Amino acid sequence: MTKSIIAILALFSFAFAAQAQSTDLEQGLSVYLPMTIDLLDHSAHRLSVTVSGKVVIQDGAARFEGNEDWLELPHVPLNSRPFAIAMWIKVMGKFPVYGIVEQRAAKAPNQHFHLMLRDNLQPHFGFYVNDAMSPLTLPSNGEWAHLVFQYTGNHQQIWINGRLICERAAT
Repeated sequence: MTKSIIAILALFSFAFAAQAQSTDLEQGLSVYLPMTIDLLDHSAHRLSVTVSGKVVIQDGAARFEGNEDWLELPHVPLNSRPFAIAMWIKVMGKFPVYGIVEQRAAKAPNQHFHLMLRDNLQPHFGFYVNDAMSPLTLPSNGEWAHLVFQYTGNHQQIWINGRLICERAAT
């Protein structure tokens, strides 16, 4: 069995548009996990981060080596407002699906927010039956890629390395 590894570096942040008007960018971040020297939230909120499994900092990046490895934070409300989630990600190996961010509002159907790499490592942005999937795939050879998943208030967007790759209307 081949081991698949995912590493995330430098920036993992949630920014809400209403807060982004702050003159101090860090004040607009709901969560900021640099994941270069530790796994702590460095935003002004200092949310508690629980480590499950074997998430480690190695070579200045967080490494998640399997499906039993993740970070858990308290609930961060993403509903009914614009937001963006940005990260640097490097995939080494192939696996059918990588979960990046998940949030479940209720046990009811279609109440699940998720950012994933699906199928051939295509970034996927889904919530409330609104799903956007990038037509482009990420490399699995260990190259870094910058991903931004953004909800503008009426559109879902997926950005890869500074380019808008996918956009769809979503309520």
